Amino acid sequence: MNSKISLIVVYLTFNVFVIPYPFALQQGKSSRQVDILYEAKSFRSGSQNLDKSVDRFTVKNTFKFQLNKKNKVTLVMPWAKANLKASGNGTITKDSVEGFKDLKIVHEMSTQKAKVGLDGVKWKFKLNLPNGKEQLNASENNVTSAMGETGQGFSDPTYGKGLNLGVDFNLINKPTKSITNNYTFGYTMNGSYSSLFGRVSYKKPGDNLVFNYMRNVKRNKKTKWSYGFGTNFTRRTVNFRPGGATSTNPSRFEGNVQLKYEKQRSKKLKEIMALKFQERGEIEVQESNGQIVRTEQGDRWTFNWTFNKKLNKKLSENYGLLGIFGGANDNLEVIAPNVGNATAKVGKDRNTRMEEVQLLYGRKYTINKHRQWFYNATFGITDDSRDYTIGGGYIWKF
Repeated sequence: MNSKISLIVVYLTFNVFVIPYPFALQQGKSSRQVDILYEAKSFRSGSQNLDKSVDRFTVKNTFKFQLNKKNKVTLVMPWAKANLKASGNGTITKDSVEGFKDLKIVHEMSTQKAKVGLDGVKWKFKLNLPNGKEQLNASENNVTSAMGETGQGFSDPTYGKGLNLGVDFNLINKPTKSITNNYTFGYTMNGSYSSLFGRVSYKKPGDNLVFNYMRNVKRNKKTKWSYGFGTNFTRRTVNFRPGGATSTNPSRFEGNVQLKYEKQRSKKLKEIMALKFQERGEIEVQESNGQIVRTEQGDRWTFNWTFNKKLNKKLSENYGLLGIFGGANDNLEVIAPNVGNATAKVGKDRNTRMEEVQLLYGRKYTINKHRQWFYNATFGITDDSRDYTIGGGYIWKF
């Protein structure tokens, strides 16, 4: 989608969401947040017998418009530039990709406030506009594939996918003042897209149905617990291959379980521990050289143990550990590339196992009630981790 069309779509979308509400924005409740993040990772690609280093620079603008007490619209506009350097057998290759990613728009609406004896109701309407680069050339695809190959915290390596429309229904039940039950039912229609320029890589992703349950328990003034479970059902995905052939990833259920603990250790120190397990299903990837891999992704555990400390009225710091642990992918089918041999093999790929543990440190500074800035940095302490990340941002409230 070119820039002029993108601007028109953003303008029309914004007006569709905002104009029907003839109210001024709630003073001090809306905001703009700019996030800047740099990530770097060097690793050995066992399947390709190459040493690789990949880095990514991301700028993300997030606008939140509080239209009134019951309606809020959020727009997320990311841009990213990533680079890949691969060396082996006496040769060095460099690839890069940059551009805007898909524009995401979310409208949240509260139709009933929860209280003891009366359930609360919230709606969330989601729109993913295919504003980002959808079809990547071979060089660009090499970079996004490398980010996916490491699997170490490089979330969302893709730039553009199809038009997606979704709605979530959230029911909030409060049997007592200290207990809250949250039930979420969601449905998303995923549009078709093609990921490689000049190649048949067309996909028709299946729609998603989501159910999640979360129970929040306030034990006392200092301690909170949250625990829950859910599942994501994805209808079958159809993949169109070169030569007119097709394959399918079957419909699947992917469950999740999560647990969170919060403890106010003192007036200035808060401890947070969170653990989540996520099942991951079958996908098919077509690489820039023509290799096709259909794989069952390894399940994933994430663990966070962080502390937030108030240093004074305006300054706070956070520190702790972040961990991601994933099982090996099971390659169900491998089709060799157009030229050369396949780098992947059928069966468990031990190189795709993930054991990422990072140290985290950051600070947040409040200038006044309308301005804040922050920074965060992580340092990887395991081989699988990103070597380091450096990020910061600024928040304007209006």
